[in-house]
Amino acid sequence: MLILQHRIYRADLQANPAVLYVFGDNEERWGRGGQAAEMRDEPNAVGVATLKAPGVFWTESDVARQCAVIDADMAPLFEALRAGRTVIFPLDGIGSGLADLERRSPTTWAHLQHRINELKSAGEA
Repeated sequence: MLILQHRIYRADLQANPAVLYVFGDNEERWGRGGQAAEMRDEPNAVGVATLKAPGVFWTESDVARQCAVIDADMAPLFEALRAGRTVIFPLDGIGSGLADLERRSPTTWAHLQHRINELKSAGEA
């Protein structure tokens, strides 16, 4: 089951270790801005990259690679849903805050939205 949750706190992840929690991440997997402040380093947190590194944004110059990173990052979420596990996704989405993905790489943003919609559909089944 996929659940959309408005605010996600570290205490949520710690109280529900069998549940996967999603946050917008970067390819280098460091930094504590945005959602990462509450979720980074928790064993049940799944980061989906939406930028190269903190403050280093994705652009339209490397869309195919960016989309491949998103697909790889989201694969464990689809696997968890198929296995009957619960996945918590931020209600405000990912890539929309610090990453500014919609403006900086609209093609990658569109791919991300498509994958999120697929995740939502998988979570309904």
